[in-house]
Amino acid sequence: MRAVLILALALLAAWPAHAQDAVGTNRASVAQLLFLKGREAFDRADFSAAERFFHQSYELDAAVGTLLNLALSEDKVGKLSEAWQHAREVVDALPPDDTRVPIARTLLESLEGRLPRLQLMLDGRAPSDAVVELDGILLEGVMLGTEIPVNPGSHDVVVRAPGRRVRHAVIHLDEGQRLARVVAPGAVVPSETPPAEAPPPDTSPSASKVAGISLLASGGAGLAAALVLGGLVLDRKNIVEDHCIPGCDDDAFAAADEGSRFSAAATGTFIGGLALSAAGAIVLIVENARIGIRPQPGGTSATLHVQF
Repeated sequence: MRAVLILALALLAAWPAHAQDAVGTNRASVAQLLFLKGREAFDRADFSAAERFFHQSYELDAAVGTLLNLALSEDKVGKLSEAWQHAREVVDALPPDDTRVPIARTLLESLEGRLPRLQLMLDGRAPSDAVVELDGILLEGVMLGTEIPVNPGSHDVVVRAPGRRVRHAVIHLDEGQRLARVVAPGAVVPSETPPAEAPPPDTSPSASKVAGISLLASGGAGLAAALVLGGLVLDRKNIVEDHCIPGCDDDAFAAADEGSRFSAAATGTFIGGLALSAAGAIVLIVENARIGIRPQPGGTSATLHVQF
């Protein structure tokens, strides 16, 4: 029983290694199949398919021979920068006497003259925190000011800096072209301060208008009092007429005396109320009027213009 248990434990311990070997063998088999399909596509000049098959094969099994075929395919489809990098890796990885080294060196020599190079330099007046991106890749340190191998065609350059507008530029390079450009971020972004709120309009009446209204009110009150006093005068007149037939008694004399006083008061009150009302009306008219001086042609005279 103990021997059976030991055998079972040994089998369990060996299982992960066997499983890993099986997975590795399977990956290598698929990589070999993709490599062969890549060679078939390359031989029939379908270089795009060949580049795709070699790339998939190299991801499964990073063989130097696959990398060399990938570089040859990339050269055919215009990916000169990738072909140049991969050919250099092949030369560095193989011993000098390997028969594949001359093929890689020949490819490198061909690419050296055809490979476009772009040198980007940041403007000296740009902020210290400005950054430059080339085709979405951030250029840091010595990458700025250094010739960078790129593929033929158009390349997107983006320059950013806090508080500045982002500047985009598209730079086109042909095979073998070398180009240097000085780049900078855009203009300073103006600070967006909210507009100051306008103070609410002053709806309170002016002092002149208040004075005019007060004068009108006082004048109206005076005229009303004059009317009341006038009524009292008429009442006392009626009393005098009633008590003076055939002769006048004491009530008639008293009524006559009161009527005389009421009449004087009514007259004064009426005149004062009328004066106050007129003054209030004048103040309000002047307050609401727009007065200006309109010069006459020739400049020798002017007219006063009042508009209500």
